[in-house]
Amino acid sequence: MSGDGRAVVPIAELKARRKRLLFELENGIVSFAELARSWDITLDSVPLAINACNSSALRRNNQSPLLCLRQSSTPTESFIYTDSYLKYLIKGAEDVFEEAYEKAAPLAFPVDARLCRPLWPDIKNHVEQNLDGRCDTMADDLIFLPTNYLDRELEGKFEEIASESAEVNRYPNGDAVRDHIRSKYGERIILIADCAASTIWWKSLVQSMLEDLKGKDSIQVDSYFTQTRPNFRVFNKEAAIRAHAEVVSGAGDQGIVLGTVQLYPWVFKQEKLDQIRQSLVDDAVKLAEQLWESEITASNPSEHIRFQPESLLRPKYPQKPKMELPYPEILASDDDETIKTAFLSKLASLEAETTTQFLALWHDRISLRLEIYTRGCRAVTTDAKLQSQLTEVLRDYAHQELIPETISRAQTRRLIRSTKLKKNITKLQEALQKPSSQQTLDSVLASLQKFAAKMDIPAPNDEDVAAKKEAYVADLVSVARRKEGVVYATGKLAPKLLKTVKGELDVETGDRLEKLKEAVKAGKVGEGEREELRRLAAEL
Repeated sequence: MSGDGRAVVPIAELKARRKRLLFELENGIVSFAELARSWDITLDSVPLAINACNSSALRRNNQSPLLCLRQSSTPTESFIYTDSYLKYLIKGAEDVFEEAYEKAAPLAFPVDARLCRPLWPDIKNHVEQNLDGRCDTMADDLIFLPTNYLDRELEGKFEEIASESAEVNRYPNGDAVRDHIRSKYGERIILIADCAASTIWWKSLVQSMLEDLKGKDSIQVDSYFTQTRPNFRVFNKEAAIRAHAEVVSGAGDQGIVLGTVQLYPWVFKQEKLDQIRQSLVDDAVKLAEQLWESEITASNPSEHIRFQPESLLRPKYPQKPKMELPYPEILASDDDETIKTAFLSKLASLEAETTTQFLALWHDRISLRLEIYTRGCRAVTTDAKLQSQLTEVLRDYAHQELIPETISRAQTRRLIRSTKLKKNITKLQEALQKPSSQQTLDSVLASLQKFAAKMDIPAPNDEDVAAKKEAYVADLVSVARRKEGVVYATGKLAPKLLKTVKGELDVETGDRLEKLKEAVKAGKVGEGEREELRRLAAEL
């Protein structure tokens, strides 16, 4: 039983140790930790050592005191005492209680709590089972309260409460008083915190809350207590919690349909809860729009916009220390993530809209334009050398100017926002990293077709190509008609030349032509708009 676990204690040594221990236990208790330390044994060895001390070999004729163990799940809270010491404490408690009964007043047990506190439950049980009264613990004192004292002190006060002459009243602190009230008044009085209240008054109060709820979409239960009893803080809090539970459980019997989530101190009807959630959904949509717009103008835009509840709640009642409605709790109770889903759905919608704008820009500036130029190059079949030269010019123009400028324009307008689009733009740029002299027109077009396929950009159809070509020619004719001579341009010079058209037209006609051209780019032009475009070209 030695501390190192390698040695045992001889019987003679154990007898000497037992004698010293009994001397210590004459006026108190000894913890397992204290014994293990003084005997140099492990905590686990203490019960074995005590059993050895209680063996017949060490107790002559069983006359010496019996060592008792009171073990806890935590060894440091376990202790040793003697049955004779416990009997001594109980006898002393009986004497003090008799004196308390004679005086009809509470008296404290005069033994130092440090010497016997773990044995208080034994003393308390003995007193309450065998004597007319109760025990209570206050700080470091064990208090004896005889029944004649409890009756004298509490009778009048609590009879008024039970008969509804008084609603709520505090009672002396302690479990003994609480137990006495319960045993004497039963269900006529309910005990909450440090107060007693009439059961009839309480039921009437809860019923008034239910009646109020019938005519309202929500009630705040704690307001029924704090407004009338501001000084009963502990009672108000615990009473409100209890009332909240009773209102929620009793609403169905009153025909009131409550929301699926009830957050103390609020009780919500389902309609009100839906309204609050919808307001949070609307706020989440607005927040998504605000974050989206702020990222457009940010110098260092975030890679991903994340849903942050604190950002959603910040605008609500910014000047008030406490929100009027439990928005954070309702947001936290959003188990199906309806609010978060609304935020993410709006972001997805904005992203899709931006991607659509990018695809329209790409279709107009890249797909249609290169399709027209490529068809033009391939139409020159009678002169192979000229066709080769035109092909090289088109390759250089697409590789060095058209594609980089279009991507740059899209970036300036912050149209490249989706992860998929960013990834495919990067891959396209990597594919076109080689100088144009090391690539062919077909390889450039192949990279563009691969990009278009990944982004689901449709190939230009004959109708779109014809309309685009007709618009180009019409604009060129307009320029030629207004100049003293004739200016003719194809390829990369054509768009630059066409920019001069706007300055030559009157404002109204120019604005209309610009709108028609934007409609063509967005793919939203019908036959009527095409006819108007032809007419304007003819007039110019």
